[in-house]
Amino acid sequence: MPRTLWKCSTIVAAFQLHLAAATRPVTTTVTVTPSVRVLAERVGLDPARERARFTAEIIRRVYSPPPARQQPTGVVVDAHEMLDGDEPVRVDVPLSADVWSQAMFRRQVPGDELLATMLADRRAALVAYGLLGTDDESLAFYGEHRALLTDLYDHAPGACAAYASSLRVHGGRLVLPGGEEAVPLWQTVLHVPVTEPEAALRALFLEPEARTAHLADVLTSASPESRAFALGLWMDDASLRAHRFQALHLAVRSAFHEWHVEERPFARPLNDRALLLLRVRVDAIGAPAPPAERTYWQQVWDAGLAALQAGDYPKAEASFKSALATDAENTSVLAYLAGVFAAVGRDDHSTGAWQTSLVDGSDLPQIYAWLTDALMREHRYAEARGTLEEAMAKWPGDLRFVRPMALIAATFGEGPQAVRLPRT
Repeated sequence: MPRTLWKCSTIVAAFQLHLAAATRPVTTTVTVTPSVRVLAERVGLDPARERARFTAEIIRRVYSPPPARQQPTGVVVDAHEMLDGDEPVRVDVPLSADVWSQAMFRRQVPGDELLATMLADRRAALVAYGLLGTDDESLAFYGEHRALLTDLYDHAPGACAAYASSLRVHGGRLVLPGGEEAVPLWQTVLHVPVTEPEAALRALFLEPEARTAHLADVLTSASPESRAFALGLWMDDASLRAHRFQALHLAVRSAFHEWHVEERPFARPLNDRALLLLRVRVDAIGAPAPPAERTYWQQVWDAGLAALQAGDYPKAEASFKSALATDAENTSVLAYLAGVFAAVGRDDHSTGAWQTSLVDGSDLPQIYAWLTDALMREHRYAEARGTLEEAMAKWPGDLRFVRPMALIAATFGEGPQAVRLPRT
């Protein structure tokens, strides 16, 4: 064969192979067996009417409660389970039985058993839910990286369920909120280039509690203007923008210790610091919207202080919330807003506001003291202990932190530690 003709044949063959790979189905159609139908009825689903969303919705309804409160599914994993006289209902599941068998189940599971096996296995169900939320190109990527699927199944099924829909792979790159302009920001916290999507996804999903993935999820769902504000894309100073984003990332990573994504992947934490940023009124490019002049906000601040001193807590709350529309002096505003919440017995809100104020106020011991008191009133002793440990490391001689730490040590049954602490 002439060399030119051989080259042409090779190019055609390669193109056909690439085309076949690109058009390979990324979902599998399976039959809803009687025991799965019974489970669907139990959670209020009709597979015949809700075929398009059936698999994702039954997973969400069955596995929304934390593991300790979940009921047995009652699903029978048997390819020979007898079908009733009704016409079989067929629904889609992500990827193929072969991928699931190799990457997650580690045994051969026939296609007829795939849905039932998935629903009977919490980890598999959560991974399936996450995969169903992504697009075809990303789903094909997962199917080609089975070791990644194995790690998600073994270590981060909840994170996959919660965040996979916001983490897409396009053109061999991980797509993150903010576009190309925000890539340097994300790479400073991921320490992995987005051009290595498997490594980047591992960094996001397998991080303890997957807080960086949570931040990406929040910003993906935000409006373009709010996203630009949160990422600082409206700022001309790139170094200041990077510093600001790292502070936001640190705040999100250290927040809401009571919420664990692997236990509650379909819930979201209260007092989310990232969501707080999205409440700021901004203009078309993400800059804080007028009025942003310092004199105006000083008047709002003064009005809030006056209302707080007068005991007019609703007016004080409204004034301080208005002042949050600018990123100037937010530490003080949040600290006093938290004080308003605490004054009216809303410690669940006060702790969130004080935690957020620590983003830029970590050098203020009084905020640590206020936050500790509120956490202890809420009986959130583990979080209070972590706050106190951080404060005592910063200010080892400050007696404001010694007594509450002794009380917490006694609460945890650490009598000798409780006795020693007040003498330090």
